Amino acid sequence: MRLQIIRCVLALATCFGGATPVLSAQQFPDTYALDGQALLRNGAGVRTYGVFNIQVYNAALYLPAREPRAQAVLEADTPKVVQMHFLRSASQEDTRAAWQHYLEANCRAPCVWPEAGVRQFSALLPATVQGESQTFVFRESGLEVLRNGQTLGRVADRHLARLVLATWLGDVPTTPALKRALLGGTP
Repeated sequence: MRLQIIRCVLALATCFGGATPVLSAQQFPDTYALDGQALLRNGAGVRTYGVFNIQVYNAALYLPAREPRAQAVLEADTPKVVQMHFLRSASQEDTRAAWQHYLEANCRAPCVWPEAGVRQFSALLPATVQGESQTFVFRESGLEVLRNGQTLGRVADRHLARLVLATWLGDVPTTPALKRALLGGTP
C-alpha cells in the first residue's frame, strides 16, 4: 500500500513538474517507408491519462491509403505502422501492466486469448523512457517492435498483432480521443 501511495505522489509530481510539449500531427512525417512502399500518415494525436489528462505519448498511424473506419483498418491484410514518442517515463512493470490491461479489454468473445503471442510480446517491452520512440510494424505475418529505430523483436502471430492494434482502434481504446485522431478525425 505504501509503495502505491509513493507511486501516485511521484506521478503527480511529474505531472506538475513542468509542461511537456505536445507534438502536432505535422511533426510526424507525412509518410513512412516500409518494404519499398510509402505508407501515408492517417492521423496523429496524444495519449492522455487520468482526470488531469497527463500526456503520456504522441502517436501516428500509417496506412497504404487513408481510412477513417477503425474496423476496416483492423481487418485489412495490409501493412500498418504506429509510431509513438514518449512524453513520460514508466517502469517496465507498469508498461507491461498497461499493455496487459488493454489487450485483455479488447479480447472479447469470439476472441481467443493468444497466450504464447502475449508472452512473447510482453517479453519484448522495455521500460518506457521519456524522449524515446517506439514503432509497431504490422504485417500479414505478425508484428515487429522497434525502439528508437532498432528492432526489439518480432511476434509471428496475426491474432496478437490485430489485438495490439486494437488497443488504439478497438472497442476499448487507450482513449477515444486518440482513436479518433489516429483515424484522421478531431481528437
